[in-house]
Amino acid sequence: MRRRAQALAAVLALVALAACTGDDAGLAGSDGSSTAPTGPVECVPAPPPLVVDQIDDALAAVAVERPGPQRFFEVNATAAVVNMFFATTDAAGRSATVPYSWAAGQLRGEGEKEASGNTFEAAAIAFDPERVLSCVLAQLPDSQLDAFVVEGGPDGAVRYSVVLTSQQGGQLVVEVNGQGQVLAVDAV
Repeated sequence: MRRRAQALAAVLALVALAACTGDDAGLAGSDGSSTAPTGPVECVPAPPPLVVDQIDDALAAVAVERPGPQRFFEVNATAAVVNMFFATTDAAGRSATVPYSWAAGQLRGEGEKEASGNTFEAAAIAFDPERVLSCVLAQLPDSQLDAFVVEGGPDGAVRYSVVLTSQQGGQLVVEVNGQGQVLAVDAV
């Protein structure tokens, strides 16, 4: 537990340090209240270590396989695979998911499974693949990026998170925006 607390403290210190190098204009709310810094103003483009640049191709392959409205519970990318959890309705009218994976240009689907939760349209995904991981990489260069996750929120919104293993061995979930700026950090 102590290692996890140390890892979280190190991450928060790095996020705060990186925020100090950015523009301070966004630190005060419109009512004059103070807000927490969110990292550098702009993340530097870099080739992604995870296959986030293949998410659009993977979603297009699912659209060919399943024409019609495209809704998902989650889409994630690892170093080699894009996983998609397509939202559908089973024969009994219950919410269900069909897991798909995209690797080496090939789409594979699995059987339908009961599921529930927030969903989003593929069109709601809007991020820069060369920036979405770059701030996390710059701020935690010795950490291993495990996955980039897009998950559904209320009213069809999406949330972007980077799951990583810190050099101390703890796992962290770093919420980022579509340009890679750090919004929040949680120890898992």
